[in-house]
Amino acid sequence: MDNVFLRPKLVGKRFAAHTVPLDLLKDFSAFEEMLLEIAKRNYFAEFPDRKRLPKGFGKNISINLAAVDEGSAILALTLSSHLATAALVPSIEEVYFNQAKDTVIETIALVEQGKDVLLDPVLLRYFDRFGRSLRDDESIEFSLSEGKATLNHKTRKKLLEISKVKSWSEDLTLKGYVSAVDKNNQTFDLELISTYKIKSSYLEQYQNTILEAFDGYENKALIEVKGVAILDRANSIKTFETLEQVTLLDPLDIDARLEELSLLNNGWLNGKGKALDKDEAKRFSESFYSFYDDSLPLPYLYPTAEGGLQAEWLIKDWDISLEIELSNLSAELHALNLQSDEEKELNLNLAEHNDWQTLNEMLEGFNKEQA
Repeated sequence: MDNVFLRPKLVGKRFAAHTVPLDLLKDFSAFEEMLLEIAKRNYFAEFPDRKRLPKGFGKNISINLAAVDEGSAILALTLSSHLATAALVPSIEEVYFNQAKDTVIETIALVEQGKDVLLDPVLLRYFDRFGRSLRDDESIEFSLSEGKATLNHKTRKKLLEISKVKSWSEDLTLKGYVSAVDKNNQTFDLELISTYKIKSSYLEQYQNTILEAFDGYENKALIEVKGVAILDRANSIKTFETLEQVTLLDPLDIDARLEELSLLNNGWLNGKGKALDKDEAKRFSESFYSFYDDSLPLPYLYPTAEGGLQAEWLIKDWDISLEIELSNLSAELHALNLQSDEEKELNLNLAEHNDWQTLNEMLEGFNKEQA
């Protein structure tokens, strides 16, 4: 017996095209496990004299993704029976799965409202995996009779705090430097740009990349590490539970440089100098990676006293600087030919794709000139 069981809405830029990344689907596997465990407990609560579950309880039913509907991305999840003959009335498993679903959604809503929850804290530990793949700007919305319940980083963290776990996992991508390697034990130290250091094990397929980064440590060779990290209750990263990607980066990597510049506090320039606004810097980064031609050389990035950025290139005979106002992404470009003293100036709006195209074409023109 198939029916629409739940229609959670995925909210975030990754879902705007009505598609769902595979890494998020594994979260719903944990969601199914949580529902099954709650369903079992509810059954025994209703029949306290029984010592065993009905034969096959939980084995003859599953949650399946039937479709991804429009509206950011709305998952049409069905509850499917694997029995040869479908019953005309809901099975006992369906009844308890529906109860469990309502309990989980109510629990998320209560935590979101700052209210106490009735669910056993042990069961809340399933949120270690359910919601783990969500990014900072993403959420899963569940419909209620009035309003909605939203699972995001904030509500997930509250749920895990209530569960009283000493640590939990997060899908993280970190950038930094390899300051030490132990080949015998296959471990390495990752020194983050913030100077915080974590130790992690690695699989053999990542060893060459890690060793190359270690050899370049003195020259600030950058590496990006993606995987499942373990955090403690103070939200400090302890180690990586699993590594999924290890990649050497360009020394001028924009996000890494922005992270470094974001460590500057107000007064960084002899008592003056405004700190970068992290949200504005993130907006610039998103615009840069969306529109900048990756075949062109990356710029050197420097902070300005006003809290903006200055991007600089040296392409052939051209010394190019681009001063960027982060609050509105307006920019002024100045280019000087060091041989002919020819100058070029241009005002740009880096929130606009067309202006990025203009910048790309100008830089490409400089690059094609005869040396």
